[in-house]
Amino acid sequence: MENQLAKSSEERTFQYQDSLPSLPVPSLEESLKKYLESVKPFANEEEYKKTEAIVQKFQNGIGEKLQQKLLERAKEKRNWLEDWWLNVAYLDVRIPSQLHVNFGGPASHIEHYWPPKEGTQLERGSISLWHILNYWQLLRKEKLPVHKVGNTPLDMHQFRMLFSTCKVPGITRDSVINYFRTESEGHCPSHIAVMCRGRVFVFDVMHEGCLMTPPEILSPGCCYETAMTRYFYHGRTETVRSCTVEAVRWCQSMQDPSTSLFEQQHRMLEAFAKHNKMMKDCSTGKGFDRHLLGLSLIAKEECLPVPELFTDPLFSRSGGGGNFVLSTSLIGYLRVQGVVVPMVHNGYGFFYHIRDDRFIVACTAWKSCPETDAEKLVQQTFRAFSDMMQLMDIAHL
Repeated sequence: MENQLAKSSEERTFQYQDSLPSLPVPSLEESLKKYLESVKPFANEEEYKKTEAIVQKFQNGIGEKLQQKLLERAKEKRNWLEDWWLNVAYLDVRIPSQLHVNFGGPASHIEHYWPPKEGTQLERGSISLWHILNYWQLLRKEKLPVHKVGNTPLDMHQFRMLFSTCKVPGITRDSVINYFRTESEGHCPSHIAVMCRGRVFVFDVMHEGCLMTPPEILSPGCCYETAMTRYFYHGRTETVRSCTVEAVRWCQSMQDPSTSLFEQQHRMLEAFAKHNKMMKDCSTGKGFDRHLLGLSLIAKEECLPVPELFTDPLFSRSGGGGNFVLSTSLIGYLRVQGVVVPMVHNGYGFFYHIRDDRFIVACTAWKSCPETDAEKLVQQTFRAFSDMMQLMDIAHL
């Protein structure tokens, strides 16, 4: 906390927001080219040719009209995706948010200091809450350092939504109300709500201008990889489809005892290079999944028939429409961990963060699904890490 304060003396948390570039609309031709490449691992030759024809028809027909509508929208909004994504991913969902939508965390993750122990909920909860409130004060004073890649500032808007934000239920669509204000902007709520045994308790955490101390608080005890698009105004995420042709070839080589170590290493590095390129493309506004979502929503707003591209079996089989069997995301490099539920019943949620000497993972699967086993997937993942390390060591001999 002190280090964060020391580094932030020259910059304010939200000072670059107005200077960030707008989210671009990718080229229709490039997005469809990338989409076709992404479905290859899931199709035989006949299926692929059929999907290829569907994509060509879309590109030369309704797709061009939808692209123009999307470009017109982008002229009026600095982030053409923002409102749509908030609605489609969060506010239009008619299933319980607590389990199916909300991120499980963030929470302090101290691996060896806080082993599981009964009767510690109140103490540990109050300590965690106190640290969270200190983070709230950093945001209020705009002393949280601006996140950057090199010297390029990233969008910090989502940090405004961490506190004093509530989701208001609606019949067909919920809404979000945010009351957070920095100190320079004015008053900001400083109370917390505690739910315990069916009752809700509310109290202010500030006393004579200072935070309560922990003893003073009352607290109750397919593969999708996320890419960030925070180079752009109010940018959030894009989908990286990790199951590439290169990744499949690499996995096949690892399962084939007749493949040389050199060939296995070569295939692995090819898969890495492909993944890194996709991650870079997605982070710089050149992904295609959110682009396709925008085109489908334009068609819906214009009351047009659903384009065949989105009803093609390969679209959902390759993960389209939120059908990714494996949903993964890098949480970061700090001691904060979280978790999400799988996107589909026979899938996995796999969140991880990278430390200097280890990977910390949180994997979920539905107990009601006999096909999945979260513990086994974690074991197999770390076994694969071991195989990869041995492969690199042997290949250098």
